[in-house]
Amino acid sequence: MFKPLSAIVLTLLLAACAGAPPAPPKTPEQALRERVTAYYQALIAKDYKGAYAFFTPGYRATWSATDHYQTHPIIGTYLDAQVLSVNCVSDDACDVTVHTRFKFNQNVAPLGGQEIPMDTKHRWLRVDGDWYYLPRS
Repeated sequence: MFKPLSAIVLTLLLAACAGAPPAPPKTPEQALRERVTAYYQALIAKDYKGAYAFFTPGYRATWSATDHYQTHPIIGTYLDAQVLSVNCVSDDACDVTVHTRFKFNQNVAPLGGQEIPMDTKHRWLRVDGDWYYLPRS
């Protein structure tokens, strides 16, 4: 008695799923916001190798992760990040403003141990369909 009922319910569920319209494609701004958020999630998790993967391919071809972090040492920890705005200057280049909370390491004078809010603007470039952060040299 339950087997035919289960088959009917399963058939109805499959039919309902098949009839659902596909989700609309992401806009370039939505894709960029997701990439920026993922970049900062890596920084918050202290996954610096993962964060480095978000740098433009050209930057990564010029600077290894070791070279980058020796030139730009880690002086604290990101605690939170939120994308405030995206301003595209072309189809493949956007300036992204991000609000962060950042805590300096204890040994960083004179701000050691202090937590500060910061709004920063970064340039992101679309390369082969994906968005990448262009760090300042």
